[in-house]
Amino acid sequence: AMATLHAQFWDSDLLDHLRWIVPAEMTGKLIHLMYLQSIEQYKKAEKTTLSKRQLTLIDWIKRRGIALTEIQSHCARTLLHGDFRLDNLCFDDQSDDALILDWQTMTTGSAGTDLAYFLSAALSLDASESDVDELIRYYRSALERRGVVISEESLFWQYEVGMLSMLHRVAPVMVQDHLELGDDRGPELMQSWINKTFKRLERVDFETILERMPAST
Repeated sequence: AMATLHAQFWDSDLLDHLRWIVPAEMTGKLIHLMYLQSIEQYKKAEKTTLSKRQLTLIDWIKRRGIALTEIQSHCARTLLHGDFRLDNLCFDDQSDDALILDWQTMTTGSAGTDLAYFLSAALSLDASESDVDELIRYYRSALERRGVVISEESLFWQYEVGMLSMLHRVAPVMVQDHLELGDDRGPELMQSWINKTFKRLERVDFETILERMPAST
């Protein structure tokens, strides 16, 4: 379903006419501002649970968050759902189709953004990296069946950058006053999402990723 959506608008001139949809690199700068305002409070609140590598990663994003946002503007653009998770999908078992709901967060940008969003939210914490790789390759093959060709190297790089952007977005959410998570399952679900995002980033060499952008993305 994600490949079907993305392939329709992959590097398409149609995106230039959708002027009411804000590009991801513009909202990314606002996300970085909120990150800077709250990340030290988050580190203080989680000082007993964050590993040394996680602290290093958090500080790297603090320094390179804008560059992380801007580099994605050099990738092939497509239409992004912006909140691509299982809660926003309905499945028709007879036709094997998926209906995508909740389009209020649409944006344009790198496909890796939606891909990382979905895989960080949908997979369990104990999902293996081979499971992740299989799903990314399945998505790539689905794109190719719809006429979009992207190298495996480029797609995996976009996914890793997208996952770093996910951490940029969700890490400080628990201490941000402007977001209401409620007293029920909201905080528990958000903490689970943060934990899963950290998990997916364990194999990512974040300190060199901006210098490793493939020639064609």
